[in-house]
Amino acid sequence: MIQRIQSFYLLLATLLIGSMFFMELTSLTSNNGTFVLLFRGIFKLSDGVLEPVISCIALAVLMVVTVSILLTTLFLYKKRMLQIRLCGFCLGLLIGITGMPIYLGLNAAKVLSASYSFSIALAFPVVSVILVILAMRAIGKDEALVRSLNRIR
Repeated sequence: MIQRIQSFYLLLATLLIGSMFFMELTSLTSNNGTFVLLFRGIFKLSDGVLEPVISCIALAVLMVVTVSILLTTLFLYKKRMLQIRLCGFCLGLLIGITGMPIYLGLNAAKVLSASYSFSIALAFPVVSVILVILAMRAIGKDEALVRSLNRIR
């Protein structure tokens, strides 16, 4: 399964998106205190305790669906055409994961009149997009090789 390079690309993309569950995406600082954007929404950080301010289930659902599709794609190594289609669908989800935290952070900064700073975790979906594109190319090369071998017989 992890013998082929596309499996490594998909596994790395899955790990990057999965690690976003454990990191803060945006930090907001205002006169009212410090706020952080996690995958579940925006929370106020007071004395080490997170108090929910704005819930965002859409981002959590988007991330869970993306990780599950990436894992499913990883284990469908015998069905290369389905793997390519799922990678294409995953690209759209990854673009959504890239844009949604930025949108939420900017809007929350406007509503809370706070200054914002994005974390390195927002670069993970961009890197994952590149990895999924590389995986799609490698899967396509495998499929072309299999088809060319079938023509020779």
